[in-house]
Amino acid sequence: MIYFKKILSIIVISLLFGVNAYAFFKNAKETAIENCADADWLRRYHNQPSYYLKNIPEEMYQEIYNSSDLSISRGNIDSGNFNTKNAYDEFLKFAKETFEFTEDERIDWTNTAYKISIGFKKEEVVNELPAFKLKENFKSVEAEKRKQLMDLFDTLASRMKFTRYAEEFLKKAIAVNFSELKIKKKFKNELYAKRYRRCEETHNELPSSFINEWEDGDQVKEIKDKILK
Repeated sequence: MIYFKKILSIIVISLLFGVNAYAFFKNAKETAIENCADADWLRRYHNQPSYYLKNIPEEMYQEIYNSSDLSISRGNIDSGNFNTKNAYDEFLKFAKETFEFTEDERIDWTNTAYKISIGFKKEEVVNELPAFKLKENFKSVEAEKRKQLMDLFDTLASRMKFTRYAEEFLKKAIAVNFSELKIKKKFKNELYAKRYRRCEETHNELPSSFINEWEDGDQVKEIKDKILK
């Protein structure tokens, strides 16, 4: 009887070990495939951000956009837009009153401020403005007021740059947050599902090597850091 109980205990333990081992390897496989798909999707997003963001279903995109995780980023954009409008109004008021800016000049200067905000060097674009080349009353106004105009212009370009950076960072954060959703949600994005299936095929060719490469998720962390920096 005792011998029988020992045999039974061994069988039960073996069965439990087998179930746990299966669960472990099944979980390792799914984790590795998901990490592979996440990294692949994020790399492709990094190369074609607009295309990959557009392919996130609208409802899912809005869910991520409105999440509490991104509240600071949304606040930065609101603040940037508010400060940009104030800087624009102040610049335009002074330009009209002091230099009699026309509508064309307003457009030229606003466009030039935007160019600076996206990376153009100030000295490369400001000297092309009509006011610098053609408008005599710009040179006739006292130096202090010319300096004041340029200070207001610099502030406008700086506010635009901050807002653009905040908007771009939010888009990057949306992409990263998408990669952290549950797998069932991510599968609603066909581009992600395609990457997942490709990773699954690669796993099936060399399962052990694939799991060793992808299970820890280091490559996913690396590409996330690259996107957000």
